Amino acid sequence: MKTIWINGRFLTRPVTGVERVALEVLRALCEQVLDADGRMLLNQQQVQFKLAVPKQAALQLPSSLACLPVQTLGWLQGHAWEQIELARLPAQDWLLNLCNTAPILRRRQLVFVHDAQVFAIPENFSLKFRCWYQWMLRVLSRRAAVLVTNSEFSKQELVKYLGDTFQRCHVAHLGADHMQRIVPALPAEVAAQLPQAPFILAVSSANPNKNFQLIIELLPRLQALGLGCVIVGQRDQRGFQQVDLNGGIVHLGYVTDETLAALYQRAFSLVYPSFYEGFGLPPLEAMWLGAPVVVSQTSALPEVCQAAAMYCDPHDPASVYAALAGLVAQPERLAQFKQVGQQHARQFTWQATAQRVLDALQAADRA
Repeated sequence: MKTIWINGRFLTRPVTGVERVALEVLRALCEQVLDADGRMLLNQQQVQFKLAVPKQAALQLPSSLACLPVQTLGWLQGHAWEQIELARLPAQDWLLNLCNTAPILRRRQLVFVHDAQVFAIPENFSLKFRCWYQWMLRVLSRRAAVLVTNSEFSKQELVKYLGDTFQRCHVAHLGADHMQRIVPALPAEVAAQLPQAPFILAVSSANPNKNFQLIIELLPRLQALGLGCVIVGQRDQRGFQQVDLNGGIVHLGYVTDETLAALYQRAFSLVYPSFYEGFGLPPLEAMWLGAPVVVSQTSALPEVCQAAAMYCDPHDPASVYAALAGLVAQPERLAQFKQVGQQHARQFTWQATAQRVLDALQAADRA
């Protein structure tokens, strides 16, 4: 029986963007494709999926992945485990890597590369990180049998920086239907901090790419529209040195998925003015729960959001103001974007993402 190994290094890290993608793709495989023992037919042959994890890692495997047999490998950790221990897996077996990185010595593997940020905006990364990732992706682009990314935009960016080897890359849009499993819940201590006025929601971080500075520049104009502002994400006090956080402006820092879902439901609009996104999941999450969305007219965001979002110039706070002012002045327009957004977001499912990954793997296995 053939074995398809899954690179489980992501389970040793906190769940952020790429880790969520890996969890949701594997959940979809377990729910829709694999049997209770992690098996399926691939090209008319039965294959066994197995999750490979570092031996010394303290893992709590989600119940949604219970169908996957787990095998611990070696004694190393981090990049060393990935590059050395995983490289020792039988050469005839497939290895599935869902979080950008993979052992460079293997040929028979699928690598999901989520964006080209390390090439497009290298100043956002440390020199050590930048050099390692750029070199690793160059090698993987030539050696890995199967390459997958999450948007046509990312594919063209990877072709731009890594050459025509990425023309063979498969595109698998991400899903948003994980939002239907989340039960929105707003803790009393969070509810007490929310402004009395309707508020825009900004899901940001200290990463300069998320363009938090535009939100700061926009704040004085929000009050003129009768809007407050709620900011969710990693705190970076440097960004607030010259900002008065009174008057309906609230920075909540990190919140749970349940709290974020409740904020999406209550928000007047999500404002997402990122400079660069390989895909952009928060706008779809907000749409799923009925929040109108204002996003940048850059990178993958128009491909993902299409006509279901309003667009802004990420360098121009006035363009965000104009979009929000239109919603305030035309309640029927606000209702329209709520409805269209919800319909649009429901086209993106993790089952479809997982199937695209399987299709890419199946095609390579036949070759």
